[in-house]
Amino acid sequence: GTFTTTGTQTIVLTGSGTPTAAGTNTHTVTGGTGTCTFQSTVTAVAIPDYFPRTAFSNWSYQFDGDPNDSLLILVVTPTRTINGNTYNLFFYNDGLNPLDSFGYYRRAGADYFEWIDMGAYVGLDDPYWMEYTFLKDNLTTGGTWTSAQFAGAFTDQGGTTTNITLRWEFSITGQNIPVTVNATPYTNVIQVKQELRKLVGTSWAL
Repeated sequence: GTFTTTGTQTIVLTGSGTPTAAGTNTHTVTGGTGTCTFQSTVTAVAIPDYFPRTAFSNWSYQFDGDPNDSLLILVVTPTRTINGNTYNLFFYNDGLNPLDSFGYYRRAGADYFEWIDMGAYVGLDDPYWMEYTFLKDNLTTGGTWTSAQFAGAFTDQGGTTTNITLRWEFSITGQNIPVTVNATPYTNVIQVKQELRKLVGTSWAL
Protein backbone atom coordinates (compact mmCIF):
# COMPACT_ATOMS: atom_id res chain seq x y z
CA GLY A 1 0.00 0.00 0.00
CA THR A 2 0.91 3.69 0.01
CA PHE A 3 1.04 6.11 2.94
CA THR A 4 -0.77 9.41 2.35
CA THR A 5 1.04 11.33 5.10
CA THR A 6 4.49 11.38 6.64
CA GLY A 7 5.26 10.46 10.25
CA THR A 8 4.70 7.44 12.44
CA GLN A 9 2.36 4.83 10.97
CA THR A 10 0.67 1.74 12.45
CA ILE A 11 1.00 -1.42 10.38
CA VAL A 12 -0.83 -4.66 11.21
CA LEU A 13 0.90 -7.87 10.13
CA THR A 14 -1.27 -10.99 9.95
CA GLY A 15 0.63 -14.19 10.68
CA SER A 16 -0.15 -17.60 9.25
CA GLY A 17 1.06 -21.16 9.73
CA THR A 18 1.50 -23.39 12.76
CA PRO A 19 4.56 -23.24 15.07
CA THR A 20 6.57 -26.46 15.12
CA ALA A 21 8.12 -25.99 18.58
CA ALA A 22 7.67 -24.04 21.79
CA GLY A 23 9.98 -21.10 22.48
CA THR A 24 10.70 -17.48 21.53
CA ASN A 25 11.03 -16.62 17.85
CA THR A 26 12.57 -13.43 16.38
CA HIS A 27 11.02 -12.01 13.20
CA THR A 28 12.68 -9.42 10.95
CA VAL A 29 10.63 -6.95 8.91
CA THR A 30 12.18 -5.00 6.03
CA GLY A 31 10.68 -1.83 4.60
CA GLY A 32 12.66 -0.01 1.94
CA THR A 33 16.19 0.25 3.32
CA GLY A 34 15.18 -0.06 6.98
CA THR A 35 14.61 -3.14 9.12
CA CYS A 36 13.14 -3.87 12.52
CA THR A 37 12.59 -6.98 14.60
CA PHE A 38 9.95 -8.27 16.97
CA GLN A 39 9.50 -11.47 18.95
CA SER A 40 6.68 -13.95 19.39
CA THR A 41 6.47 -16.59 22.09
CA VAL A 42 4.99 -20.02 21.47
CA THR A 43 3.72 -21.95 24.49
CA ALA A 44 3.57 -25.74 24.40
CA VAL A 45 0.08 -27.21 24.62
CA ALA A 46 -0.32 -30.18 26.92
CA ILE A 47 -1.29 -33.28 24.93
CA PRO A 48 -3.85 -35.43 26.78
CA ASP A 49 -2.72 -38.94 27.65
CA TYR A 50 -5.51 -41.50 27.77
CA PHE A 51 -3.24 -44.34 28.92
CA PRO A 52 -0.61 -43.10 31.43
CA ARG A 53 2.77 -44.82 31.19
CA THR A 54 4.90 -42.69 33.52
CA ALA A 55 6.78 -44.60 36.22
CA PHE A 56 4.68 -45.42 39.30
CA SER A 57 1.35 -44.60 37.62
CA ASN A 58 -1.16 -47.10 38.95
CA TRP A 59 -4.84 -47.96 38.95
CA SER A 60 -7.13 -50.90 39.68
CA TYR A 61 -9.51 -52.96 37.57
CA GLN A 62 -12.53 -54.72 39.05
CA PHE A 63 -12.97 -57.97 37.17
CA ASP A 64 -16.19 -59.40 38.57
CA GLY A 65 -19.17 -58.42 40.70
CA ASP A 66 -17.22 -58.47 43.97
CA PRO A 67 -16.12 -54.88 44.81
CA ASN A 68 -13.17 -56.30 46.80
CA ASP A 69 -11.95 -58.42 43.88
CA SER A 70 -9.65 -56.14 41.89
CA LEU A 71 -6.41 -56.10 39.94
CA LEU A 72 -3.75 -53.45 40.69
CA ILE A 73 -1.77 -52.26 37.65
CA LEU A 74 1.56 -50.51 38.27
CA VAL A 75 4.02 -48.92 35.82
CA VAL A 76 7.62 -49.71 36.84
CA THR A 77 10.77 -47.69 36.14
CA PRO A 78 12.68 -49.95 33.70
CA THR A 79 11.79 -49.95 30.00
CA ARG A 80 12.36 -52.54 27.31
CA THR A 81 13.38 -52.10 23.66
CA ILE A 82 11.77 -54.52 21.19
CA ASN A 83 12.28 -54.23 17.42
CA GLY A 84 13.66 -50.73 17.90
CA ASN A 85 10.68 -49.51 19.93
CA THR A 86 10.87 -48.59 23.62
CA TYR A 87 8.05 -49.90 25.80
CA ASN A 88 7.00 -49.12 29.36
CA LEU A 89 6.64 -52.19 31.57
CA PHE A 90 3.41 -52.78 33.48
CA PHE A 91 3.14 -55.12 36.45
CA TYR A 92 0.07 -56.38 38.26
CA ASN A 93 -0.94 -57.64 41.69
CA ASP A 94 -4.17 -59.57 42.24
CA GLY A 95 -3.74 -59.74 46.01
CA LEU A 96 -3.13 -63.48 45.88
CA ASN A 97 0.22 -63.78 44.08
CA PRO A 98 3.49 -61.82 44.02
CA LEU A 99 3.86 -58.84 41.67
CA ASP A 100 4.15 -60.14 38.10
CA SER A 101 4.58 -58.71 34.58
CA PHE A 102 1.42 -57.50 32.85
CA GLY A 103 2.46 -56.09 29.47
CA TYR A 104 4.54 -53.75 27.31
CA TYR A 105 3.07 -50.44 26.15
CA ARG A 106 4.16 -47.39 24.15
CA ARG A 107 2.69 -44.34 22.47
CA ALA A 108 3.57 -42.54 19.22
CA GLY A 109 1.51 -39.41 18.60
CA ALA A 110 -2.16 -40.33 18.71
CA ASP A 111 -1.52 -44.10 18.57
CA TYR A 112 -1.20 -46.38 21.61
CA PHE A 113 0.49 -49.76 21.16
CA GLU A 114 0.86 -53.01 23.10
CA TRP A 115 3.48 -55.71 22.50
CA ILE A 116 1.68 -58.90 23.47
CA ASP A 117 1.64 -62.66 23.21
CA MET A 118 -1.52 -62.64 21.13
CA GLY A 119 -1.54 -66.42 20.98
CA ALA A 120 -2.00 -66.66 24.74
CA TYR A 121 -4.41 -63.72 24.76
CA VAL A 122 -6.92 -65.26 22.34
CA GLY A 123 -6.30 -68.93 23.18
CA LEU A 124 -4.15 -70.22 20.33
CA ASP A 125 -2.13 -73.36 20.98
CA ASP A 126 1.25 -71.62 20.58
CA PRO A 127 2.70 -68.20 21.47
CA TYR A 128 2.38 -65.44 18.86
CA TRP A 129 4.10 -62.18 19.83
CA MET A 130 3.06 -59.04 17.96
CA GLU A 131 2.36 -55.33 18.34
CA TYR A 132 -1.11 -53.92 17.82
CA THR A 133 -2.75 -50.50 18.16
CA PHE A 134 -5.42 -50.55 20.86
CA LEU A 135 -6.30 -46.82 20.77
CA LYS A 136 -6.20 -43.90 18.33
CA ASP A 137 -7.15 -40.82 20.33
CA ASN A 138 -7.47 -38.47 17.33
CA LEU A 139 -10.35 -40.27 15.58
CA THR A 140 -13.88 -38.96 15.72
CA THR A 141 -16.92 -41.07 16.53
CA GLY A 142 -17.27 -43.75 13.85
CA GLY A 143 -13.53 -43.92 13.13
CA THR A 144 -12.18 -47.45 12.62
CA TRP A 145 -8.92 -49.37 12.30
CA THR A 146 -7.77 -53.00 12.28
CA SER A 147 -4.80 -54.90 13.65
CA ALA A 148 -2.46 -56.92 11.47
CA GLN A 149 -3.86 -60.40 10.91
CA PHE A 150 -2.35 -63.30 12.83
CA ALA A 151 -2.73 -67.04 12.52
CA GLY A 152 -2.10 -70.25 14.43
CA ALA A 153 -3.42 -73.60 15.52
CA PHE A 154 -6.49 -73.67 17.76
CA THR A 155 -7.75 -76.74 19.61
CA ASP A 156 -11.40 -76.62 20.67
CA GLN A 157 -12.96 -78.27 23.71
CA GLY A 158 -13.68 -81.39 21.69
CA GLY A 159 -9.99 -81.85 20.88
CA THR A 160 -10.23 -80.82 17.22
CA THR A 161 -7.30 -78.69 16.01
CA THR A 162 -7.62 -76.26 13.10
CA ASN A 163 -5.50 -73.43 11.76
CA ILE A 164 -7.31 -70.10 11.99
CA THR A 165 -6.53 -66.53 10.87
CA LEU A 166 -7.71 -63.67 13.06
CA ARG A 167 -7.56 -59.91 13.41
CA TRP A 168 -8.92 -57.26 15.76
CA GLU A 169 -11.31 -54.61 14.50
CA PHE A 170 -11.76 -51.36 16.44
CA SER A 171 -14.24 -48.50 16.22
CA ILE A 172 -14.72 -45.29 18.17
CA THR A 173 -18.27 -45.31 19.56
CA GLY A 174 -17.88 -42.09 21.55
CA GLN A 175 -15.31 -39.27 21.55
CA ASN A 176 -14.90 -36.68 24.33
CA ILE A 177 -18.12 -37.70 26.03
CA PRO A 178 -19.14 -37.66 29.73
CA VAL A 179 -19.46 -41.04 31.43
CA THR A 180 -20.48 -41.84 35.01
CA VAL A 181 -19.22 -45.05 36.64
CA ASN A 182 -20.40 -45.98 40.14
CA ALA A 183 -21.57 -42.37 40.70
CA THR A 184 -18.16 -40.96 39.67
CA PRO A 185 -18.41 -38.63 36.65
CA TYR A 186 -15.67 -38.60 33.99
CA THR A 187 -15.25 -36.13 31.13
CA ASN A 188 -13.51 -36.32 27.75
CA VAL A 189 -13.97 -40.10 27.62
CA ILE A 190 -13.21 -42.13 24.50
CA GLN A 191 -15.33 -45.26 24.05
CA VAL A 192 -13.73 -48.00 21.95
CA LYS A 193 -15.41 -51.13 20.59
CA GLN A 194 -13.00 -54.04 20.07
CA GLU A 195 -14.06 -57.14 18.15
CA LEU A 196 -12.12 -60.30 17.30
CA ARG A 197 -12.85 -61.53 13.77
CA LYS A 198 -11.98 -64.76 11.96
CA LEU A 199 -11.16 -65.06 8.28
CA VAL A 200 -13.76 -67.30 6.61
CA GLY A 201 -13.07 -67.62 2.92
CA THR A 202 -12.46 -64.04 1.88
CA SER A 203 -14.63 -62.42 4.58
CA TRP A 204 -13.98 -61.50 8.23
CA ALA A 205 -16.67 -62.94 10.50
CA LEU A 206 -17.36 -62.54 14.20
